[in-house]
Amino acid sequence: MVKRVVTTFGKLDILVNNACAPWGADQVSMFELEEPEFDRVLAVNVKGTFLCCKAAAKEMIEQRNGGKIINISSMSAKKPSPQKGAYVISKLAIISLTIWRFYILTESAYSDLDNLEGSDILY
Repeated sequence: MVKRVVTTFGKLDILVNNACAPWGADQVSMFELEEPEFDRVLAVNVKGTFLCCKAAAKEMIEQRNGGKIINISSMSAKKPSPQKGAYVISKLAIISLTIWRFYILTESAYSDLDNLEGSDILY
């Protein structure tokens, strides 16, 4: 995906992650939630977001122009529903991923990039 963007537009300026696994058999209590459903939700919501962040951040660092990565979570991360355990866990993980990514990029050898300074984390 990143290579296609760079090939088409010449560079990558922004990534917006707004993933949500389709609602399904995961909409049950944690006691009834089957492992394959839990894995499905986390694969889409967390792993997909992580892999996109990884690819985009690598490209942005190589471009030496910085860029923006926006990860969309959910209010459910702060006000969970008992029937949405996997979803809530995945959205909390996205908040943690965002904070971790911000720390890694700003504390890395690339922290001198102008576009990385002043980044905001809203949650």
